[in-house]
Amino acid sequence: MRIFLLPFLIFSFAFVSPLSADTVTLKNGNPVYGIVVEEDEEKVIVEFDQSATMTFSRNEVDRIVYSSEEERKTLRAEWNKKPQAPPQTVLPRPPLRGVATVPLTPTTENQLILSEGKWWVRKTQHFVVYYQDLTQGKAVADRAEYYLEKIVGDLRLRGYDRKKKYTVFVVREESQWLRFLKSLGIQPELTGGFTMGARTREIFLYGLSIPYLQVAFPHELTHIFLEEMAQGNQIPPWFNEGFANYEGGIIGIDEDLLFEAARNGNHIPLSELVHRTSYPADVEQKKLFYTESEKLIEFLITQYGRRPFGEFTEILLKTGDFEQAFRTIYSGKIGHLAQLEALLLQYISE
Repeated sequence: MRIFLLPFLIFSFAFVSPLSADTVTLKNGNPVYGIVVEEDEEKVIVEFDQSATMTFSRNEVDRIVYSSEEERKTLRAEWNKKPQAPPQTVLPRPPLRGVATVPLTPTTENQLILSEGKWWVRKTQHFVVYYQDLTQGKAVADRAEYYLEKIVGDLRLRGYDRKKKYTVFVVREESQWLRFLKSLGIQPELTGGFTMGARTREIFLYGLSIPYLQVAFPHELTHIFLEEMAQGNQIPPWFNEGFANYEGGIIGIDEDLLFEAARNGNHIPLSELVHRTSYPADVEQKKLFYTESEKLIEFLITQYGRRPFGEFTEILLKTGDFEQAFRTIYSGKIGHLAQLEALLLQYISE
C-alpha cells in the first residue's frame, strides 16, 4: 500500500470557472479562468471568486483573452449565488475500503471519524464523490471527467480501462480532517490531500478552498494513474511529484527561488534530480526539488510534445532508468543529458 500526500504550503493554485471569463494562459500551457482586475509590467491579478484573487508574475503569463463586460457581470452574479441543498438522501456514512489497510489504528476509529456529519454523493461516469458541502462537491465532480481525460491524453495511454471507477471523499471541517489524519498516522499540519493508491482508487481531500480542491484532486488522481502504469515498479520521486504538480495546474510559489538558483548555478543538477530515490530533508531544497521537477515535465511536454513524453513515461516507469528512456525517445533532438540541462536552464531563465 502506498499513501501519496499533497502538502499545503508548497504551491499556489490555478482556478477553473465553468462560465465565460477572462482566460489567462500560462507559459506552461495551463489556463486560468477568472476576471483580470489588475495588470502591469510585473504582475497580473486574477479574481476567481467573490473577494478571492490570485497574483501571477508577468513572466509566467503567455497571453490573456478578455471576456466582455456583460460576461463579467454574469460571472460575478454566479459567484454571489448561494448553493441550494442537494436533493440526495443523507448517507449514514461514506463507504471506506482503503483505510482498512492502515494498521496504525483500528479501522472502526477511522470510519467513525469520517462518518461524522451529513454526507451526500454525486456520481459521474468514472467517479463517485462523497462530500459535506455542496460547493466543494460540485467543484470536484464537475471537473472530474475533464481531469481524467487530460491525464490520459498527456500520458498517451493506450487501451485504458474505461470501466474503472474512482471514489473521492471531500471533508469540510478542519477539525474532522485533522483527527482523521492523526488516526491514520499522517502528519496533519502538512497534508491537504492523499490517496491510498491504485488498489482502492480512493482519494481523500480537505476542502481548504475551491482553488485548493481543483489542484489537490487532479494531483492525487495523477498519482493513481502513475502507480497503475508502474505496475509495482518504483516511481522516481522527481517524476511522481513533478507530473502530479503539472496535471494539477500547480504554479510553484517558489518559481523565483528556482529562477535565482538557475541563474546562480545553485539549482539541483539534473543528474542528481532524476536519480534521487528520496525527498530532500532541507525545506528550501525540498521546495526547489518540487519546482524544478515540475519545470522539467513542463519543458518536455511543451517543447517536444505529448506523444514523445507518453512514450518516455512508459519506458521510465517500466525500467526506472532515466538514461534509457531519455536516449530512446529524445536522443535525436537532444544529444545528451548535459545538453538537456542547458536547455532546461535556458527555459527556466526565459
